[in-house]
Amino acid sequence: MNHDFINKCVELSKLHILRFLKRNEDDCGDFGSNPFDSLRFFLLGYAFARLGSSSDFAAVAHEVILEASEKGKDFSSLKVEKIWNTFTKKLNEVSVKPNHARNPLCPQGIKYVNKGNTRTVRQISVIELMLQEELSNVGIVSFAKEKLDLDQVKEAHKILNKINGVGPKIASLFLRDVAVMYDCKKISNNKKLLQPIDTWIRYCVRTCAGNTKLTDNGCADFLINGTDEPEKANQGIWYFCSQVAQSSRFRVNQSIKEQKYMEQLIQQHVEDLGDDGEAGKSFGG
Repeated sequence: MNHDFINKCVELSKLHILRFLKRNEDDCGDFGSNPFDSLRFFLLGYAFARLGSSSDFAAVAHEVILEASEKGKDFSSLKVEKIWNTFTKKLNEVSVKPNHARNPLCPQGIKYVNKGNTRTVRQISVIELMLQEELSNVGIVSFAKEKLDLDQVKEAHKILNKINGVGPKIASLFLRDVAVMYDCKKISNNKKLLQPIDTWIRYCVRTCAGNTKLTDNGCADFLINGTDEPEKANQGIWYFCSQVAQSSRFRVNQSIKEQKYMEQLIQQHVEDLGDDGEAGKSFGG
């Protein structure tokens, strides 16, 4: 295992948190206890993270829930269909289709037409899930934290997968970040469910392991067994590849081979960040 590369990626988890999670936290307020803020945090960073989703989805969803929260109503009083209608209306204003089949805000039972055929949404929306799981007082973030603290990763992952459009990878992505944000230390079972495996994770782990045929389960095991902080390693690898190496496979490959080259890329990246929030200065300090 290339310990230098992986360990440096663990350090880069801090930049991932500062630039993405902290930014969403600033936008969403008290997502740790306010169910409206918690839902906005989930919608901004995870619910529409599926490849190919319109960037308008998260932006409009965030706005719709913010408007609902400003009316001073309890979360339990939300009308799922009303939220959906407001969401689709705002999308229509910018000529964006809502993608009923894989939209986390689309209520169960809604009928839509696809390629001339009338279909029905089978899974529930994220709001329906929160109401069913009685998360009206705590929110989806606190729900995930509590499950992780109880070492019930599999149960949390299964529940999140009930949401329309949220598959195993997005559920793992969300749980991974909650585990890192709240420094959940009691997790010993089903840790692979905290390892979302994307193209970059797969490429880096296979390269470090010297095995181009390593499965996604094998990649997860490799990180879990190779570092004390596998969730941070997962975050950091994605951050390095997409942000520091700017999605260049050549730069990533060279960085795995040469620590000095990797450190130079990171130094340049931090300098380029400048005053982007406090990310550059905080990481440098």
